[in-house]
Amino acid sequence: MNNRAFAFKLKLNKPLGDVSAGQDVFFIWGLGNEMVIEGVKTLEKQTGLKAVALMTNGGGHHLFLKLWYDNFPSMRIWVCPTKVPMTVNGQRLQKEYPSRWELVDNTTVPHHAYQLLDYFGDGANMQVDCVLFNQFMGYDDKTSGEAGGCQWIEGNLVVI
Repeated sequence: MNNRAFAFKLKLNKPLGDVSAGQDVFFIWGLGNEMVIEGVKTLEKQTGLKAVALMTNGGGHHLFLKLWYDNFPSMRIWVCPTKVPMTVNGQRLQKEYPSRWELVDNTTVPHHAYQLLDYFGDGANMQVDCVLFNQFMGYDDKTSGEAGGCQWIEGNLVVI
């Protein structure tokens, strides 16, 4: 896996999808491309464990989300709540996957992601905790196609 996605073997605190409480599963933190998805599928085959949840690690790399929705139809995908919902891609995903679109809840429990505490334990039983990168908005990607690319041309920042 690349440096933007990590797989954690955790025990479910309560049922998630078709996996019952008390079972070992994979939780994926971060996003990656097809190569990372194949890596997760290989882990599932080698271990017999299921990847049940993915949490995006911030507002970047959200263009890979569709790949995860399509390749893991029962996976819970928790999306960074700051930038992604406002992007063209995020708005498209909300329409395409309305029953699966779920924002990370980092307001219920300050400084933590509620979903992680709910499904994977908290307090002395906390198995994993992640920080979301609530990055600044450097450009308006609504006019930049899929990714919101920009470059300097003759001293001016141009959104392409």
